[in-house]
Amino acid sequence: MELAWARSSVWSPSVRLSALYTATAIETTSLGDAEFRLLTGRLALCPLRFGADGAPAMLACAEFDGGELRGAGRGGTRNARTQSMPWLAAGLALKAVVPLSSWLGFEALAGVRGLVFHDRFLLNPEAVMHDVPAVSVGLGVGLAARLY
Repeated sequence: MELAWARSSVWSPSVRLSALYTATAIETTSLGDAEFRLLTGRLALCPLRFGADGAPAMLACAEFDGGELRGAGRGGTRNARTQSMPWLAAGLALKAVVPLSSWLGFEALAGVRGLVFHDRFLLNPEAVMHDVPAVSVGLGVGLAARLY
């Protein structure tokens, strides 16, 4: 959901609240497999818009995430364990918007966020399965419908 104040100046603020879910990702090592999933909410504040409303535009945004990254051993993994990590992040993003009609638009987004926590996931007590990096990079594309 997004609220925007469409103006003719560069200062055209908008705020967007969204939910993100990653499909289960599998990490494999010689000691076994683990599956990971991310569920988080994102608040995007976009104060600057380069381009008029109704025309192709580029938006500069600050993003804030809050959620959980969960990893769990699976299959025949011995002494498998489940572990979770708070997903708290903040960063910057650029969003391109291309109107396709008066109510439908194409969006592309590129962002980078620093994570407050970047834990180490253990498959079992002695095997590191995944080190979460301190920085998260994301790319996305989608369609946005206007309801007004």
